[in-house]
Amino acid sequence: MELNEKFKIREDVISTELDGEIVLMDVAKGEYYSLNEVGTLIWKTIGESVVSFNDICQAILDAFDIDRFTCEADVTKLLKQMKDTGIVEKVS
Repeated sequence: MELNEKFKIREDVISTELDGEIVLMDVAKGEYYSLNEVGTLIWKTIGESVVSFNDICQAILDAFDIDRFTCEADVTKLLKQMKDTGIVEKVS
């Protein structure tokens, strides 16, 4: 992924926090998802705005003891899963 790629949460996905993790519902599909600690931080970072890949990585780097290369690889993988399920979308 490019550092300046931007993402946002789809409007028809609702979320709630339970025991420190985010649980999501895709209203259009009627499907539920749960996010681990890293996924939860990504979700909170995106929030109700449009956020760049770089900003997401920086939030992870600030919160966890991880190197930039590993962070970018892990965030790329998780964002791809989120895009594939349709809970986040890339913004042009």
